[in-house]
Amino acid sequence: MDVVEIHPSQTGTELRMIKHIHGTPRIPRRLPSEHEVQYSSGGWRHDVDLSGRITLGEGSVVLRDTVRDLLSKGQKKILLNLGDVNYIDSSGIGELVSAFTTAKNQGGELKLLNLTEVHDLLQITKLYTVFDVKDDEAAAVKSFTK
Repeated sequence: MDVVEIHPSQTGTELRMIKHIHGTPRIPRRLPSEHEVQYSSGGWRHDVDLSGRITLGEGSVVLRDTVRDLLSKGQKKILLNLGDVNYIDSSGIGELVSAFTTAKNQGGELKLLNLTEVHDLLQITKLYTVFDVKDDEAAAVKSFTK
């Protein structure tokens, strides 16, 4: 652990242990309960900017419905920008896998851009090797087959 704090209290002792991943300290922040989806079209591809939380319930449903709606309209090249996603749970990860599989089964491509909070979780679960992940939008756009 990088930081260990012990705080005695009237009801017991609080132990707080912090481990910094990749040597970068993380600043805890309040997680908003809202999420937002914005679309833009690059002509032959469709960009989806997600923000907020992708969790069991409404957040993962929005992701599922967004991808399925795009695929049903013939949009086969989807770039999910997760740069403003600040939390994702196992249900959200499951929806990402489902979206990827659905797109692939329908002859489409789904790529992930700007992983922030999601990056470490995808590496821990070994799903980083499944998805086509890009840090640069120009590189992501070039990587789509036309």
